[in-house]
Order: sequence, then C-alpha cells, then structure tokens
Amino acid sequence: MKRISPNKLILILCVLAFLITAAVAYFAFERLPHLEDEVAYLFQARTMALGRLTVPTPAVKQAFWTPFVLDYQGARFGKYPPGWPGILAAGVLAGAPWLVNPLLAALSIYLIYRLGQTLYDERVGLLAAVLGLTSPLFLVLSGSFLSHLASLVWLLLFSLWFIWRVQGRSGRFALGAGLALGMAFLTRSLTAVAYAAPFILYSLVQIIRRQSHWPRYLLIASAGAAVAALLPVYQWVVTGD
Repeated sequence: MKRISPNKLILILCVLAFLITAAVAYFAFERLPHLEDEVAYLFQARTMALGRLTVPTPAVKQAFWTPFVLDYQGARFGKYPPGWPGILAAGVLAGAPWLVNPLLAALSIYLIYRLGQTLYDERVGLLAAVLGLTSPLFLVLSGSFLSHLASLVWLLLFSLWFIWRVQGRSGRFALGAGLALGMAFLTRSLTAVAYAAPFILYSLVQIIRRQSHWPRYLLIASAGAAVAALLPVYQWVVTGD
C-alpha cells in the first residue's frame, strides 16, 4: 500500500479542520453570534467594513443598547482592540463573516504542524495537528465569532518565525515575528504579553551570554512595538484620549 506523504496528510487535516468548524458555525451556531463579546466584535467589524471606526450614536440610544458597545461624545464603537474586528471585516465585506474563523482554524492546524516539524520532525508535527483538530474547545471557538483563533494564528506565526530566525534563517523572519506579535497584541493584548514573556527571557539570556546577535532580537522587538503602538492610536481616534 502506497504511503501518503506528510504534505498530503496535513492538507487533508487542514481541509477537515475547515469543514468541521464550518459545520459547527453553520449548524450549531446558525451563523450568528451568541455571546455579548461576539455581538460587539461583529458590530466593530461591520463598522470597519464601512470604512469607519465609529458610527453616530442613535437618537434614542437606550433602544439600541448592546453589551460592550459604547456611546461616547456622540460616537458608538466597540470596546475591544481592533485586531480581530479588522480581520472579521473582510468576512463582512465578502458576505460570510461566519467563515472567517473556520479559515483561521485550517491555517492554525497547518502552523501547528510546521511548528512541530521545526522543533522535532514531521511525525511530531502531524501528531500535534491531529491533537489540535480533536480538541473540543478548538472546534467550538473555531465556529464562533470570538477572537481566539486570530490570536492563535498570530502567536503561532510569531513562534515559528522567531525560531526560524534563531536557527539562522533570513532576517525577514525577525521582522515577521515582530509584526505577528504586534498583531497578536492588537487582538488579545494580555494574552500576547503573557505568551511573549518566555521568548523575551530567552532573548535576554542569549544576549547576556553573547550566544546570539542582539540586532535580530531588537528587530523583533521594534517591529512588535511599532504595531502594538497602534492600539493607543486607535483609542485616541475613537475617544480623543
């Protein structure tokens, strides 16, 4: 019997991830937000799809009250960072926001495979991808309008590119790692900070021991900080503060 190549296996797993999570979104969640957070995210995404960050407060705002959607100085906007709503806005423009997370689910399964392959080998990468696909929490979140999958993808990209740069690959991976971490901060800020902590500690140890060149870590930090700085800019635009 002919053996299936790892490339075909991971492709099958990614397709399965998309189909299963799309089925969860379609049948279990009926392509609708169910939690207050999801409603606020979708509101922000629809606002961004209009090319705006805020919309005018309704004349009778109490009649249109929505949890986690704020009215301030005549403007209405969601309370959450703009990273995930910005991605979800692409789904709004395409007429299928409910498919954004299933697509991210497929991408995350592939990135989990590549991370396992990079750290160990293809068998470990495939096993990690299978385990990810069998996680009930992964499947449920992937069918929702929540921000967890976007955060997962950005952090996996950060991890993979950080490791590739440490292994001596092209300097563009340092830039990519920083940008991905910055986007994770714009998506789920405290999660990104906590996740980055051991990478920061590792980098400092390497620099102190002079076992690695500090410019590569400076580029990662600078790129991440530049993107993360967009959060206070966003807050200033929507609130004036």
